[in-house]
Amino acid sequence: MCFNMVIINKKNKELKVIEEIIDVYSKVNNHGFSLWGYDHRDNREVLVRTLNYDEFIEKLRRVRNYSIIHIHLRYASSGVINIDNVHMWRIANNDNYYYVSHNGYVHKYSRSRYVIENGKVYIIVNDSNIYSDTYELVNNNAEFRELIFKENFKRLSRLLDDVEFHGVMFLTNPSDLIVIAIGKEVYIYDYGNVLIMSNSDFTEMLSEWFGKYRKYGFVFNRKIPHTTLNNVIFKYDVEKMKIKKIYRISRYVSLLDHSLNYSISLREFEY
Repeated sequence: MCFNMVIINKKNKELKVIEEIIDVYSKVNNHGFSLWGYDHRDNREVLVRTLNYDEFIEKLRRVRNYSIIHIHLRYASSGVINIDNVHMWRIANNDNYYYVSHNGYVHKYSRSRYVIENGKVYIIVNDSNIYSDTYELVNNNAEFRELIFKENFKRLSRLLDDVEFHGVMFLTNPSDLIVIAIGKEVYIYDYGNVLIMSNSDFTEMLSEWFGKYRKYGFVFNRKIPHTTLNNVIFKYDVEKMKIKKIYRISRYVSLLDHSLNYSISLREFEY
């Protein structure tokens, strides 16, 4: 159900580990590839939205030491596979702007349906809906965009509840990151002065690369420091590396609380 990640790389390290992460998650999430990279050293900016994996990887190798690296790999759980539905949409208000990506669903805009069977979540894909549910929210819901730029997170949470939003959304620009995590955790990693946020739990994978130490005659992997947040909307200062503003959502009704009954051939996805 998509892979979503933002890296804040203040010291501009060469992060070859990114390609190894992408290699793992792109095997399933291969219906669209997007990234936005920004380098504070000279204000360089790279944007790619493509259906071509090789093109994406070529651009990724150019931004591995950029200050901000925002990546999305799409799994088409809603909408057809085309360039419009590839994430990293740009929303703007005067001189302010964000690039947007999302893992999850926006049930109000989706013609696909979800089923819970034996504790697993399945999707019934309706490809007659050209645009994805997130595309509809980001590009066609003016109130959503207005509340993002006004930073009215309380009203934004009510709107997201109305459209049955679920998952992790990242909105990035050169100075700020807005994170929306509703019904699903955002994983936050301290990768040696590099901050990584994602919808996916790759703690063990990162720990293998984080470093080793020898003690008692054995070699141990260092456990990467990490934390998680859920049911929050927060704005993060990329340059000062601190939270500017946070709104905690007290009530959330997930898909698991809805009564759904279908008897149909189902496609499973990671939940």
